[in-house]
Parts: sequence; structure tokens; C-alpha cells
Amino acid sequence: MKIYIEPYNRYETNFINTVRQGMEYVKEENHAGLALMIDSCWMNSEDASVPGAIFAARGWIEYVHVADSTRGYPGSGHIHFGDFIRALHEIGYEGVLSVQIDQKPAFRVAAERSIRLLRCFL
Repeated sequence: MKIYIEPYNRYETNFINTVRQGMEYVKEENHAGLALMIDSCWMNSEDASVPGAIFAARGWIEYVHVADSTRGYPGSGHIHFGDFIRALHEIGYEGVLSVQIDQKPAFRVAAERSIRLLRCFL
């Protein structure tokens, strides 16, 4: 079993807001059951550079949530997913991309638009 540490936005918590903080926590705890999960939406608001945060956490990222800047489907906000996916490729990430979004305008529409955009980069 794994427990994933997800850096979260400063409006919800004052503990582990950036990818670097999450990585440092996981490194410090040094437990096989603890791993780092990143979320593009929170990275957009908390990390100075989304690709830079990915490069800095090379080798530590085990799970990825994908959502745009408004928690909408990828492509509905202002995150550049080409840079995001490219950085994951460059660090050798081969894990899951899990779309975690508000289901707007409707579940099926949001899911189809997410898949369409992510396929362009995968």
C-alpha cells in the first residue's frame, strides 16, 4: 500500500504547498510506503515554474493528477500542457496521468475534451 503526498494550495493548508516541499518531506520520511503525487492545478498556483518543479522532483514523482488552472478539463484554462507532458517525458515518468477535474460543462464533454487534448501530447 502507498500513501501519496500531494502538495496542495496555500488557501487550503499551510503544509506542503510546493512540489519541492512534498519531495523533501517524502525524502526525509524515507519510507517505502510514502510517495509523491503532483497535481498540475496546484502546481500552477504554488510553483514558480511547473516544468521546473517537475525537473526538480525527477525520480520522486509516482503519480500525477491533471487539471487545468480552474480545476477544469485540460485546455479550459491557461496551463500549457505541452510543457507539462514534455517535462514528464524528459524525467522518464512512466506512471499514470489521472484527470481530476470539475465535470463541467458535463461529465462526458469534460472527459472527451481531456482525452482529446492529452492525446495530442502523448
